[in-house]
Amino acid sequence: MASNDTKKVIRALHECFGGYAIVFKEVASHKPEKSQHVDASSGGDMSYSTDPVAGQSLVDELKLLAMQIDKEATKLIVVFMKDPVVSSECVPVTDMFMKAVMLFASRWIQISASNIGGARYHMLRRCVLKLMQAGETLVKTLDEAKGKAVHVGHDSGNHASGSMAGGGAGEVSAAAKSFLKLPNTNAEAVCSWMSQASDMATDALEELEAAAAQRKEILAAGGGDGDDTSTQSIASTESAPAAAADFVGGEDDFFAQMMSNMMDMNMGDFTKWDAADMVLIPNVIGMIKVATKTISKTQGLVVKFSSATPDATLPSNLAVIEEILFDTSGEVTKHVDELVEAAYVPINKERLSAEAEIIHAYVDKILSAARQLAGATAPSLKWIDVLARAAVHNRDKLSVSSAE
Repeated sequence: MASNDTKKVIRALHECFGGYAIVFKEVASHKPEKSQHVDASSGGDMSYSTDPVAGQSLVDELKLLAMQIDKEATKLIVVFMKDPVVSSECVPVTDMFMKAVMLFASRWIQISASNIGGARYHMLRRCVLKLMQAGETLVKTLDEAKGKAVHVGHDSGNHASGSMAGGGAGEVSAAAKSFLKLPNTNAEAVCSWMSQASDMATDALEELEAAAAQRKEILAAGGGDGDDTSTQSIASTESAPAAAADFVGGEDDFFAQMMSNMMDMNMGDFTKWDAADMVLIPNVIGMIKVATKTISKTQGLVVKFSSATPDATLPSNLAVIEEILFDTSGEVTKHVDELVEAAYVPINKERLSAEAEIIHAYVDKILSAARQLAGATAPSLKWIDVLARAAVHNRDKLSVSSAE
């Protein structure tokens, strides 16, 4: 039978777990509109500030609180690994852990995309949810392990809770440290997002090019090579974009899922193309090349402006441009994935045409933003015009082929 002291320990854990679940739900549901603004003097209600300085201050505080949660989680583990666990130690530590979590949550729900930027908000939210998820797992593990130990007649159950919760504490620590890797500006967040989008599209491109080369060899050996028309993907004279700054934002779940989809591709689905199929493939490859080049070159412009000196002339709508690039880059990558899937044997020509049209629309939107960033100088606009023509060329080729 459990002692009164052990019952206090169990009660403390139950209350902690129940309270944590409520806070987690509030945090997860927090998605303020960009236009949302409440005056800071509005009593005890949470307020949203559109002031970027206030937003930066909140983010800095949030990072410190994330590290505080990590420290309190470690203390929680130390206390619950003792044998026996005593309420005089357990209850205060549990309370401190929850206070850190609640303070963290209160700061988080004061942050919106309007005061730190949409791309940065997206990455910060992902870190917040990972930390909260890790904390919930830790508290739940302790709660369940302690309850089972009491049920079988052991007051402490320290071996079960300690070994099981040790991994949970590691997850909390890793999630907390991810805050330290977040971009410091919205421009850096946009660049990180665009870099991931470009990398994913490049992976799809390389796989498709390798499959096309392999199939051409097979068809050539058999006396047929397919009519490889449309090599006008991108002007070969275009130089590669300057290397972007190494902005560390962490791998996003969106791109992780894209990578998973690509890993599931079966090369055999590509290498069964016949000669008629091979007429289409160069334009599929061309469209993906346009997409990757568009993202990487435009990213270079964002890097340029993000590192500009304070006295530099920046576009008046730079924040709007950044949001457009953030919103569209991921969409381009998603539809590149769809385009590649449409190229599976048997090729779905209608889907190829539809996806090429969608990619062209997004590429056109990114190039429009790039044109605003580049300004009116002819050298800056040359590559934009080249990519715009290439996008139209490949879209039209796939559309015509689909209609035949």
